[in-house]
Amino acid sequence: MKETMKTRYAPLGGIEKVLASYKRGDFSLAEIGERIGISKTSVCNDFRYVFGAEGVEEAQKERKQAASKKSAITALKNGKPAKMSYSETVACLKSGEIERKGFLSIFETVVQLARSVTGIPDVIRFGLNSIREIEGKEGIVKIRYGEPKKKLAEYRIDRYRFKITPGMAKNVDALIFCLKGKGKFLYYVFPPEKVAKIKSLNLKFDKQEKSKYAAFLAKVEPQK
Repeated sequence: MKETMKTRYAPLGGIEKVLASYKRGDFSLAEIGERIGISKTSVCNDFRYVFGAEGVEEAQKERKQAASKKSAITALKNGKPAKMSYSETVACLKSGEIERKGFLSIFETVVQLARSVTGIPDVIRFGLNSIREIEGKEGIVKIRYGEPKKKLAEYRIDRYRFKITPGMAKNVDALIFCLKGKGKFLYYVFPPEKVAKIKSLNLKFDKQEKSKYAAFLAKVEPQK
């Protein structure tokens, strides 16, 4: 039987390579079967014979995770919302699969600020070129971003107005407001009860020490 397996999958580089390509989502069982002239059921049975039932179950799990990751990366490239695990996000940023465009350039800083609330992050939810929410076992942090425009009246007094929508402060343990103005980033961290009853939040992006919200300014180490 082992010799049959070796001969059967030799054109594809061996059954180990075939399983690896299946895990990555490169080929389905049916596509593998078509290439070597057997049914997808036979391919699955061969996998079970060589790698065992647990090995096949693990391969299916990895395949599902790979598909989810590809879907999330595609969504992000098209400017759509997406969700990924924290470990996948870090790996994709390092590999360049996720571009550090927009506010994703400050990913590590935002995570650093959120960790005091979330603990080790589990899930990252994305918006357009930004992280919108970080969830960990200890809590959930919502993030909002602003980049002041010079044509707006608030710009002349170094302020940016965040609109606070109904429910923004619900079911979260903290909110981080990130501002990019005059060539620097600032971060304000609020407990939800400070935001729950207001309709807008005027935050200073310069001379911020004079802001009435200065107590909520976060001190961060420069991102490496």
